[in-house]
Amino acid sequence: MLLQDTIGEHLLEVDKAAREREEVILKQLEEKEPLPDKEADQMAWVRAANQHRAIAKEIILRKLIYV
Repeated sequence: MLLQDTIGEHLLEVDKAAREREEVILKQLEEKEPLPDKEADQMAWVRAANQHRAIAKEIILRKLIYV
């Protein structure tokens, strides 16, 4: 790909797929484990949101990036 100068296009496609998959995974995680009320306990909401994001990133890295 590098020699054929198609690496940039490939990386853009992978990035787009990763972002789309992240949105889907985050929605699924929120359905399974809803986030706490942000106004009632902001720190709990931040912890839960960060945990969901970390889970989504790990899934994406294993399924899409490290292939």
